[in-house]
Amino acid sequence: LEHGDRVAFGSRFLEVRSTPGHTNGCLTFVLDDRSMAFTGDALLVRGCGRCDFQQGNAHTLWTSITGQILSLPDGCLLYPGHDYTGRTVTAVAEEGTVVYLDRTAFYPRGVDEITAFRARNGLTRDYYIFVGNRGQARLNYKNGRLFFAALPHLLNADFDVVCVGGETDIDEALRASLPPGMVIQRLALSDDDLACAYGGATALVYPSLYEGFGLPPVEAMATGCPVITTARGSLAEVTGDAALHVEGTSIPEMAQALVRIRDPGLQAHLRQKGVARAALFDWAPMADALAQQLHAVHAETRDGSRDA
Repeated sequence: LEHGDRVAFGSRFLEVRSTPGHTNGCLTFVLDDRSMAFTGDALLVRGCGRCDFQQGNAHTLWTSITGQILSLPDGCLLYPGHDYTGRTVTAVAEEGTVVYLDRTAFYPRGVDEITAFRARNGLTRDYYIFVGNRGQARLNYKNGRLFFAALPHLLNADFDVVCVGGETDIDEALRASLPPGMVIQRLALSDDDLACAYGGATALVYPSLYEGFGLPPVEAMATGCPVITTARGSLAEVTGDAALHVEGTSIPEMAQALVRIRDPGLQAHLRQKGVARAALFDWAPMADALAQQLHAVHAETRDGSRDA
């Protein structure tokens, strides 16, 4: 097979993309509608193939991954050849994102800031916040359909929904499926406004079934926003006991979680636990340790105790 070839099966086909760097012969296969790709050992989940043997070359692999894989749509699902921890799928949006919590933006905001944010955006009722792809098209990699499918099952739907990111327009069929009187809107927000949106929300709803990290739950926890999420992928490790977990496939369970998280006692508990949990995700200690090691190696090289 050569770069640009097509492998046909039935009415569909896979596009062949050459992605050397792990080995010279590595190939990635992209489904015809670019909704998924099979990356072999080039791109793994939060990692890549090794480059120190079998014609491996780090620069070549970087070029392959950025040019042939991460250039696919954000919602394209990526299936690596293997994963040592049992993870099977990720997405372009996950692998192309540098995970970094901006602590200058994401911290508990004051009442005045949150009130002003709500007034600017016409948020007069309680609301849940949903971040990312809503699953309006065929792609549903954030499992948003579960959240929206649960809303009509609530007996007392006296709240609204704020969506951030994801599809530009909210599908009319989605609007029509909501309980009477419920307002859904999509907002394009700066990090400062997003922090206020989290801070004023009843909860972030993030029922993703696979995550390489899961930055929105960390952002939400850092602002004191309760989180409903799954224990799938990295989310169990990221959220620990500071979120309300659902299995991720049951509509009644999701509806129950949406009701349960409005309990004032649980709200206060998750806000406190969330802020403490988010504080664990800090680049500074790792950066300091790395800097110390680099300085030590530099000093040893200069005084001749280590070869350059």
